[in-house]
Amino acid sequence: MYTKHPASHTGSSQQSYEDYARPEYVRGKHAAPQPPQKKKKNRLWNVLFVISLIFFLSSCTVLSVFVYSYWQGQASYDHIAEEALVITEDLQAPSADPLHAINVDWDTLRSINPDIVAWIYIPDTVVNYPVVQTSDNATYLTRDFGGGVGGITHFGTIFVNSFNSPHFTDDNDSLFGHHMNNGSMFAFIDGLRNTEEFNKHRIIYLMTPTQNYELETFSVINCHDDEPIAQTNFRSELDYKLFVEEMLSRNEANPNPALGPDEIGKIFTLITCDNISSSGREALFATPIRATDADGKELDVKNWKAERFPSAA
Repeated sequence: MYTKHPASHTGSSQQSYEDYARPEYVRGKHAAPQPPQKKKKNRLWNVLFVISLIFFLSSCTVLSVFVYSYWQGQASYDHIAEEALVITEDLQAPSADPLHAINVDWDTLRSINPDIVAWIYIPDTVVNYPVVQTSDNATYLTRDFGGGVGGITHFGTIFVNSFNSPHFTDDNDSLFGHHMNNGSMFAFIDGLRNTEEFNKHRIIYLMTPTQNYELETFSVINCHDDEPIAQTNFRSELDYKLFVEEMLSRNEANPNPALGPDEIGKIFTLITCDNISSSGREALFATPIRATDADGKELDVKNWKAERFPSAA
């Protein structure tokens, strides 16, 4: 006599085949409880980790390219300075006179770029660059002095307004340069809106093939790109005086000592972007306080305005 399999029982006690798939039948009623499955959750975290890692590595790569591009741009100008400048005394010494101590090899610079017209040097800043001029105000926004156009970043070249005379004989000679994020080119102008910084950097040296200038700054302003701050010449002494007085009245620093309108016989304007809006500009105004000719002979800068406007004499 044999015993029937429970599956053959009939009535309310009948068990289905699915019952035999229950854990207690498979592992026994006293089997230890199993932890919940984590495969799906782990898979999600793995995907997120891989995505984050890719993003991190990509960001590091882009940052490295930017850093290298900035380094390469500044390094190229440092190399040009080493090749073209002959320094006859320590420029950091209190008795140094850069107007006579900095000798520019113009032939070397012309062999690199025939558009060279000047060299600008500002003590205690990174500004130590060649200055060019061409027939437009766009070429040197992206082209460096050696003719390259850079990679991600464009240093460009400091350039003179194309409407100015290449001999710096206008009432207002304007120089343009980028506001680079690493502080190079004309980025230093932004910091001069702080009075303390302004007064620390009052002197600018501009060397040309025929004359060298020692300039003293008198105003720094924030303005719009359509303002006539790069106006080259003025019809009368009155127009010139009104322009100077307006730039003095808008000064965002407090110069010490301050220069009055009658002390400003000629203007040099350094212009850069303010990096706030695409149309915002920062302009630094300076006037010659000393000058020498190509042989180092001192020139009388006080007569320049009188020569331009005879009634000013």
